[in-house]
Amino acid sequence: KAARDWSPRLRERLKQRKQLVSNGSSLLLCLIPWMKLSQSEAALRSLSGSECAALFACGAGVHAVYLAFNFGAAHCLLGTPLAIKKAIVIMGSQKTLPMAMTVLSFFPPSLGEPGLIALPCIVSHLLQIFADAFLVARWAAATE
Repeated sequence: KAARDWSPRLRERLKQRKQLVSNGSSLLLCLIPWMKLSQSEAALRSLSGSECAALFACGAGVHAVYLAFNFGAAHCLLGTPLAIKKAIVIMGSQKTLPMAMTVLSFFPPSLGEPGLIALPCIVSHLLQIFADAFLVARWAAATE
């Protein structure tokens, strides 16, 4: 960003290749969880089906709590119109995977396998994307 602000020539080149830069950034963000999971391949293979199901249930439960809390806050405390309420609920319930991976990278190795620690964050992130897509599709037709 600093180089872009400093150099008008670079700014113009990036503007011309905006889609390429955006796709490159997304690709690099995808590589972070992949590297974390790759570090702990053996430990990940040792997870049972019930442990994976519990992981999905916990991720869905946490997201449902966020959705309910944000809906209550937007409805009862703020009294916002439905269109704004929808935005508050969905956007306020989102948790970002890149931020989670950054925080996890500072954990000491004594806490456990990095991939096992990252797995709940990755699964929860994917679950929230699919759950919110479903919710938005259902909620899109709702009017006040």
